[in-house]
Formats: sequence, C-alpha cells, structure tokens
Amino acid sequence: MVNPLAAVLGPVGGLAACACCLLLAAIWGLFATTIALAVVTKQWVDAVKNVYTISGGVQMVFSHALLIGILCLYGYIGIRRAIRSAN
Repeated sequence: MVNPLAAVLGPVGGLAACACCLLLAAIWGLFATTIALAVVTKQWVDAVKNVYTISGGVQMVFSHALLIGILCLYGYIGIRRAIRSAN
C-alpha cells in the first residue's frame, strides 16, 4: 500500500516526509527518556536525603551532578561504539 503523502510529493518528498517523521519520533523518545531518568534520579536523591538529611540546595546540586554524570557516561559509551563501528 502506497503512502498518500509520498504519492503526492513524489519519491524525494516522500523520503523527506519519512525522515521528518523519524526525527520527530526520535525527539519524543529523547523527551520520554529524560523524564524517566529525572524521575528515577529524584527518587534516588530523595532516598539519600532521607538517610543523610541533606538540605534542599545541596540536594539540587547533587541531583544535577548525578544527571550530568549519567549523561556523560551515555555519551562516552555512544561515542566509543561509533568509533568502534567505524573501524
């Protein structure tokens, strides 16, 4: 079955529309991942705060540092995989 949008726009337009949809899905996936990561991070920080009675300002810094550390780790793993697959 032919996509009506691809039939109207032609082959190049259909590929552009497909790429646009894939990009949109990827952006929504990033938002969903970030929201889940923020929820898990907040629960973990709240548990640490309850044990050690950390103030709110320190909790915010600690939460952001943890989130940045996790994102750097994911970035490092992604770059390492990209370099290995390029060779």
